[in-house]
Amino acid sequence: MIANIVFKEYLIRYKRPEPVQATVNDDLRISIVVRADLPTISTAQKEACIKEKTFIDIEPKKAKPLEEYWKVMYLIQNFLSLGIMAPVHPLAITGKIKALEVVIEKGKTHHLRISIFYKVPAISQATEEIMRFHMLFTFKDISDSFQVFIRNWFEKAEVLKPVYDLYFGTLYNPRMYLHQRFLSLIHAIESYHRRIMRNYELPEDEYIKKITEILDAVPRNYERWLEWKLKYSNEPRLRQRLEDILEACSEVVDTIIDDRGSFVDKTVDTRNYLTHYDPKLKERAADGIELYNLTQKLGVLLEICLLKELGFGSDNIKSLTTRARGRGTLF
Repeated sequence: MIANIVFKEYLIRYKRPEPVQATVNDDLRISIVVRADLPTISTAQKEACIKEKTFIDIEPKKAKPLEEYWKVMYLIQNFLSLGIMAPVHPLAITGKIKALEVVIEKGKTHHLRISIFYKVPAISQATEEIMRFHMLFTFKDISDSFQVFIRNWFEKAEVLKPVYDLYFGTLYNPRMYLHQRFLSLIHAIESYHRRIMRNYELPEDEYIKKITEILDAVPRNYERWLEWKLKYSNEPRLRQRLEDILEACSEVVDTIIDDRGSFVDKTVDTRNYLTHYDPKLKERAADGIELYNLTQKLGVLLEICLLKELGFGSDNIKSLTTRARGRGTLF
């Protein structure tokens, strides 16, 4: 039996979300504003559609060159991409300029908007709809401390820019060869450790004393050559960097990495093989599905580091990464 239910009247109610504002620093404020295209009314009404469009308003205290806005957009774009775990691109950009300032009445002015067009690289199209439970974090997860998170993201941008570039480079280039993605993530992790953690093995005075003693003990004609070879000898090796990061994130990483020792060994051997192609390392390096899974773990490890720098606590990071595991990650 098929029930034939006819509704004689439909009522559509819509309430536009309130704008969300955050003061990034003394010179910059951003706002997330939702604007809506409402249904048109005609004598022969055949459809009613409400379509939301989300805009991010960038409001500096003083006018800036266009290049400065690109830098802000880059950081916002990456912040959103980290949250939804997918590339984000602006669909339209408008701006205001002093030359188009219109005086409405005494003490009040209005700036006419202009459309900004610029050349963009090829944009990868999403193959499936992005679901909330596939995201690393949603606005609901950060709404209570949105200003804190966005401030942290901007304040640490200068230090972490190489990390941002390398990590989001893999996100925005899904066709990247697997070994290239692996190496980019490794470089990002090394850069993160170098900029956030202790980037030396010995205190500087001890290291200088050690190097001086070594150089004094070699023939003079080899001194400059050896000095160049030892230039970065006080920096931690990749193995030490990985172990430091795993220890710093131990409350979270143990849920994705069962055996830290094996993970570090495999990562180091694979990086060394793909960098130097030493035949002796070929059998120890990851390949195929093993390389894929290793790369996925490195990506999650880097996400944990970025969430930590944003200001998330260990418990929150653990729940967020566990929830996002549904996006298809294979371990």
